[in-house]
Amino acid sequence: MRIACTVSLISMAILCGCATTSPEAPKATEGRATGAVQNTAPAPSQPAAQELTQETIGKIVQSHFGELEACYEASLAGDNSLAGIVELELTIAQDGTIEEGRLLKDGLGSAELNLCLVKKMVEWTFPPHTDEAVTIQFPFAFSPKR
Repeated sequence: MRIACTVSLISMAILCGCATTSPEAPKATEGRATGAVQNTAPAPSQPAAQELTQETIGKIVQSHFGELEACYEASLAGDNSLAGIVELELTIAQDGTIEEGRLLKDGLGSAELNLCLVKKMVEWTFPPHTDEAVTIQFPFAFSPKR
């Protein structure tokens, strides 16, 4: 079973000042896109499974936002005009590990940055949950700090 969760990351944009998200709601996807990265890390031991809520997903994504921002800042050093929107997708396994992370939309034009973003995402962990897999999609709009 695949479900979609809305991830509200607007507070990160306010706190960080260099990245925002579009108001588009995440959606479930069955198709394949290029740029997929498989996570091969062993599953950590976790507490008992429960429902994976939008609030939990949002908090975890927000807690890792600095990693994505670091990817952007490193790429920005080589191209100070780098700006655009990327749409990322994660498939969260029942044990909370990331089964797959992929880039769905590349609005930055930087393969190196896109790879960094996806590699960071597949290292994240979520609490175990009762669904088979949860697939979430979320856009990030990156622009240089002014």
